[in-house]
Amino acid sequence: MTSRRHHLLTLACLAILLWPAAARAQVASPPDPAARSECSESGRGSSPAPADSDEALKRLVDCGYELSGRNEYLAARRVFELAIEMARRRADRRSLAAALNGYGGVLFTLGEVDRAEPLLVESVRLSDEIGDKDGMAEASSYLGRLRTIQARYADARVYHLRSLELWSAIDDRRGMAVALNNIGNASRALGDYVTALDYFQRSLDALERLGDSRRSATVIDNMGLIARRLGDYGRGLELAQRALKIREGFEDRAGIAKSLDSLSEVYEAQGNYGAALAALARSLDLRRSLGLAHATAESLNNIAVIYQAQGSYEQAVKYLRLSLARPELFLVQLRAIRRCWRGLVPHPRGAFTACCPCRNWLYG
Repeated sequence: MTSRRHHLLTLACLAILLWPAAARAQVASPPDPAARSECSESGRGSSPAPADSDEALKRLVDCGYELSGRNEYLAARRVFELAIEMARRRADRRSLAAALNGYGGVLFTLGEVDRAEPLLVESVRLSDEIGDKDGMAEASSYLGRLRTIQARYADARVYHLRSLELWSAIDDRRGMAVALNNIGNASRALGDYVTALDYFQRSLDALERLGDSRRSATVIDNMGLIARRLGDYGRGLELAQRALKIREGFEDRAGIAKSLDSLSEVYEAQGNYGAALAALARSLDLRRSLGLAHATAESLNNIAVIYQAQGSYEQAVKYLRLSLARPELFLVQLRAIRRCWRGLVPHPRGAFTACCPCRNWLYG
């Protein structure tokens, strides 16, 4: 089956030609995070300004990571901003490195990729200066994922190999498992499915030994993606449903949305477009509720692909325009297309192979 990326970039060519500037409206207005704890209150800015002390700074950094782990990304962003300001004022490099890494990770998740990169680079530098291997590994891991979004898959793999080396040096088994999964993702994007599956299996084995079901679901979903790419939709469906069940048990809304996308791809391949659209609609609602701009755009892209497959081209272009409503996301996609045109992504094995037919369609 032709990949969704192929359909998406073909549609993108059309949308770029027809898209009026007025269409660049916000995709979603994220809601205020619920006040579930003292951390949530800090994230909403409704609590008094924290005292300027080592203890208060540590608490802010911890709160930022706690909120991020609960998918309360907007609250986490606010808390990390406060932590960074205090850490700079107190010249606390260790806390600053941790806050920058957390803030960069939140911005990455929210789709603010260009803002995230310099923060993560600074976090790596500070962590190196103070000899914090864990901090360097965390920031390197995020930079690798950022390079993936930029379609720089070989660079992404280098960052993830570096994070694996750093986490191995301090015997962080969970970090090593995360790095193995990320290396698998980079290998998959480069078209090396055999290597990718090997890394995914190693990651899954390690996470199951640690009893980390939540992260295991991510790896299971990734293995399902390769099964679908190889045309094994029965296996792909089984793995997507397995991952979804785990994520629903944790009420992991961001993860549930990813598993729903996986299910929709299987339904699409089976010609069950109604079920695919239903899964994507639920995924879109979850991502909008979390304020995840980049992931929301991905859901809108996928809905456009289903409408294209049905021959509903007007609806397809409508949803693609919505997906490009954030200018920074639009530029990310244009950069990916440009890199393929310049031959920087392998063809035909690379993930952006559709830009070559797209170029032919534009220029004959």
